[in-house]
Amino acid sequence: MAEFLTTKGVAHHIEKIINDAKQSLVLVSPYLNIPSLLFQTLRGADRRGVKVKLVFRKEDELTPDERNQFEQLKNLSLYFLENL
Repeated sequence: MAEFLTTKGVAHHIEKIINDAKQSLVLVSPYLNIPSLLFQTLRGADRRGVKVKLVFRKEDELTPDERNQFEQLKNLSLYFLENL
């Protein structure tokens, strides 16, 4: 079931959603800003075999470091939706 969050406590709730994921997870955001702690949470989901789909607006928003980090996650798929 979809969960809609306000700005208060977003990072906490996103971390909980990632940690609670068992099989698959879809994260959608027009802007990509993943702090290192949240990336570590994604890495944990990847180790558990959770299939993660990350949808954001523009591929060129990824820095080379971010792209390198994402390439380390074998269960992560990146999708771009320009009108997001």
